[in-house]
Amino acid sequence: MEVKLKTNTFALLLLCSTGVSAASYHSFSTLDYINADYGDGFLFETEYFIKPQPMAGVLDEFGYLNIDDNVHFSIDTLGNDNQYNLGGEVYFNNGVFALAEYHNSDEFDQVQAGLGYLINDDFKVSLSYLDIDNQDSEWLASIGYNHQLNDLDYVAVSFDSQLDLDVWTIAGRYFAAINNNQFIALDLEHTDGKGESETSIFANYYLNQAISLGLGAQDSNLAIKAKYYVDSNFAITASYNDVANEARVGITGQF
Repeated sequence: MEVKLKTNTFALLLLCSTGVSAASYHSFSTLDYINADYGDGFLFETEYFIKPQPMAGVLDEFGYLNIDDNVHFSIDTLGNDNQYNLGGEVYFNNGVFALAEYHNSDEFDQVQAGLGYLINDDFKVSLSYLDIDNQDSEWLASIGYNHQLNDLDYVAVSFDSQLDLDVWTIAGRYFAAINNNQFIALDLEHTDGKGESETSIFANYYLNQAISLGLGAQDSNLAIKAKYYVDSNFAITASYNDVANEARVGITGQF
């Protein structure tokens, strides 16, 4: 576990020094309060990796693909329906990995399980089976690829789809250093299926390793976000999305 920085002097050193890029973490958690047209409540999410995840350039960047054993859990209290998610991935020495996910809510239960193959650290594929109460089951395919441009910069893309391509999503990210301490991340995503489509774009500008400002659009609806690390372990966040008049404030912890 990383030692929490306790003084303003250390915090300033963190922002000014590139040596912080060597930091690594096992666990990542967020607690958000959400107020939106669809309700208000809390969302808690946490994820734990067996192997430490090294940061790359800034305090909230750890690469595009998950390639290590992990388990994650979330609970939200939005509206009158509490929802829970539990899942994870286990990787074996031959490149094969197993994945599982369980979702529970007042309206339905959902179970997903599958197998995948890690072709190399930058290329993974998987096939899984999704079963939802009172709905037709589905086979899902997923492909993720990362192209490293140098030690920090990369371009990555992922494709997730029902096996019959009835519903599919393609997403991509470009992450790059502008100078020693400033970075930019550009995220694109398009979902298509059942006569509907949605496209979103979001850009994050990192003023330094601890402060980022984001601006984007989801089908022409405004989205903004700000994040500030008070030290190497904790950050505060605030965001707004015009899609459902959704406002969030939260805290992030990584250890």
